[in-house]
Amino acid sequence: MCTDCIRLHSAYNPAREAERFVDTAIKEKNPRCIVITEPGESHLASVLRTRFPNASLIALRYTADKFTESDSLWTAVWRPGETGTVTDFLYRFIPEEFIPQTVFVPWKPADSLWPEAAKAVWSGIAELVRLQSGILRTRTHFGKRWLTNMVNSVVLAKNPVRISALTGPVLLACSGPSLESVFPQDLSSFHVAAVSSSLAALSENRVFANICITTDGGYWARDHLRYLPSGTVLVFPPEAAVPRTILEEQPVVFLSYSSALEKKLFDLAGINSVPAERNGTVSGTAVRYLLDNGQGSVIAAGLDLSVSRSFSHARPHAFGPLLDSGTRRTSPLCSVLHERAENSFALDAYARWFETNSQSFDGRLFRIPASLRSIPGIPVRDLAQESGTKAFPLEMMTQDVPDRRVRAERVAHYLTDRAGTVAALTPGMDVEPDILELLQLVSFAAYTTAMKSGDYRVLCADTSRYLATLAERITRRVR
Repeated sequence: MCTDCIRLHSAYNPAREAERFVDTAIKEKNPRCIVITEPGESHLASVLRTRFPNASLIALRYTADKFTESDSLWTAVWRPGETGTVTDFLYRFIPEEFIPQTVFVPWKPADSLWPEAAKAVWSGIAELVRLQSGILRTRTHFGKRWLTNMVNSVVLAKNPVRISALTGPVLLACSGPSLESVFPQDLSSFHVAAVSSSLAALSENRVFANICITTDGGYWARDHLRYLPSGTVLVFPPEAAVPRTILEEQPVVFLSYSSALEKKLFDLAGINSVPAERNGTVSGTAVRYLLDNGQGSVIAAGLDLSVSRSFSHARPHAFGPLLDSGTRRTSPLCSVLHERAENSFALDAYARWFETNSQSFDGRLFRIPASLRSIPGIPVRDLAQESGTKAFPLEMMTQDVPDRRVRAERVAHYLTDRAGTVAALTPGMDVEPDILELLQLVSFAAYTTAMKSGDYRVLCADTSRYLATLAERITRRVR
């Protein structure tokens, strides 16, 4: 085909041209995903399907309406103007564990014809790789910690509860600097929900949160929970980092991302969980939870999602002392804050998530006060607009769960059983979903290496040993 005097394919033998292109451009022996930017008439699709029958084939188009007749040859197709960005689209189809085995290839004649579209699409691809690479690093570093958190949480939680549907408006305290402007106002009409990173600021201003949501499974996340008021319901997925004292003393609600491993652990512990959506930011998970489990509006305070010229969080903040300890004469606080403000990549990604999902909020999500970054579909609202409404008291119902020793025995038996199963795995065997999660959590780096090499021996041996050790630990913790 010749478009505007630039030919996209050979006029004589486009099929042979496609074969030569694949020979030259794709060196990966066993790719999981192959992404082609604007493949035109899709002569590549049949060649790729023959060479790599197990790979997902994804086409990223440069136009909204050209070459539609060949879209059915691809596993998935993105076009400009469709809901969501290139990054969001690819994020849905390419799990982070597949990134090392994903090939991104441009069909160069199309880049010459639509240079601006090509630039935008490849910018989206670069953003996806940065985002997924960050997730890969996080999973590699924290996988064992997350698994340990999951086991500890379902065994040690003393007071799992259920909360009745929230009635009336909810004020969600996020940790952006603009949260500070809310404190002089009367909040008695609201349920106050807080993300854990806002607890220090709420405590300083004597604002009591009815509900706190935390999702971070890392070491430092526990510092935020030092400011958790007695009696506040802590809402969290089992992988989150929650101190033992809180598990034993506070009412808790477990969130579930609906993974096979979570379901196994919840069933063994006799705990009922609440469905939740995994998100890059705790604010996104909190918004979904509050909208799904309430009837009124949710007004987010401190949901800035933008860099500021000074502090990036409302003050005081649990990490304040850590930030202060890192400053010195040659690296003053102002320089540290400026360097942090220059890196807005994560905030940009979070803001796009809120914008992309704004329609699903059904007009019930608002922000206060106005922020440096506006988010289409999420209007700014004055707290005074909620005058006359009243949030009814929070109603909690205690779950009847087995004794912790019983839970520990069940979970330890499960881990020991899975340790034996993993040790006996051989190439080609079907792997149950929960075992796959265990392999990824114990050593994600080894898992991605095994996917490329086909040799799972080291991964299985490491995972088996760790599961056996974890079973012993949880048994000792409840003696």
